[in-house]
Amino acid sequence: MNRKRGHSTFWRLRTEANTISWPKSRTSPFLLRAGIRVAVVLLIFVLSACAATPVNPPARRAQALPSYEQLVARHNRNVESISRFWSFAVVEMTWREEGRCRFQQGEGQLAVVVPDRMSLTVGKAGHDVLRVGCNDTQYWLFDMSGEEKVMHLGRHAKVSESVEGAPGMPMQPRDLIRLLGVIKIDPAVGDTSPAVERINGDYLIEPPDSNCRMLLDPKTARPTRIDLLDEQRFSRVTAHHDRFAHVKTNGVSPGCWPFVPTLISITDSQNRGQIKLSLSDTVGNPEAINPRWFDPAVLATALQPDVVIDIDERRKLSSGSASP
Repeated sequence: MNRKRGHSTFWRLRTEANTISWPKSRTSPFLLRAGIRVAVVLLIFVLSACAATPVNPPARRAQALPSYEQLVARHNRNVESISRFWSFAVVEMTWREEGRCRFQQGEGQLAVVVPDRMSLTVGKAGHDVLRVGCNDTQYWLFDMSGEEKVMHLGRHAKVSESVEGAPGMPMQPRDLIRLLGVIKIDPAVGDTSPAVERINGDYLIEPPDSNCRMLLDPKTARPTRIDLLDEQRFSRVTAHHDRFAHVKTNGVSPGCWPFVPTLISITDSQNRGQIKLSLSDTVGNPEAINPRWFDPAVLATALQPDVVIDIDERRKLSSGSASP
């Protein structure tokens, strides 16, 4: 009997435990909803306060510009070891002649002896079709692209803005040396140092009495753009530079090799012509350059032009004469 009663009591207590209704929560639903509302209001307040408070970036100090003298000294150090160079060249020339637009493209050579000797050839299929050059007194262009070989010859002393110069050239051939940026700038400034400006990150300088304006890269002081100016100080010819490469020179440590631009685009303000040069394999060895390239009489003897035109007088000379 006692075992039965104990057994029944055990099952009764277990059944009652399973039927107990346990309390779910002592928090009132009203208080819960009110708390949520308060949290939302506080969040909106915090966000609006953050949005209303301006966040000012830290003030950046204006970078001081270098002096004109400092930039000229850096540029002159870059080019002081460039006395001459030769380069393989891919050339594109566009110009107007007798009312027609002409275009010539080819491969050739560019040879420069600083400060006033230059020779540029443009060839196709192994034969020169154009040869442009200058020395200290004369400049010339041999046009061998047509049925007749024509030599245009002029003198620097007769150059003026009213005289166009050699066909196909947006500038005088001697100007090409200046537009390559390989000539030193006269450091003399007179009583007042010229101003330096920052243009699109580059430094703009205008050397006195040079009729020239230059943009220099702030890191290297190499020209990125060179403008030759007219008498009113407006640009008449512009050269853009890109991809600088070494001038390899025998007997000089590679770490001391100077740089020249290898992509040069030259245009003039009158839209008379455009020249694009792509240079490669540039060397500074004297043996790479033949002095005969800078003598128009020697060239005329070798190339045998059918017609020689005096650029200064705008008249034809006797065939083969190179001394107007």
